[in-house]
Amino acid sequence: MGLAGRLRTSFKNMVAIFNQQCEVVEKKVAIRTNIGGNCIQNPSDLDANYDGHKGAGYSEKVGD
Repeated sequence: MGLAGRLRTSFKNMVAIFNQQCEVVEKKVAIRTNIGGNCIQNPSDLDANYDGHKGAGYSEKVGD
């Protein structure tokens, strides 16, 4: 993919993030208070998502 294609993809991602996290109300930008989990979490990794899990990132059970 050439530079124009990468820029086009980056612009599309930026527009998607804006639409998910902001809204235009009376010609002013307002930040949404509740975005939900079905949105872009990381522009570098579009498949990353938020699952609501808070706690240890990794856990392992060790036996004898």
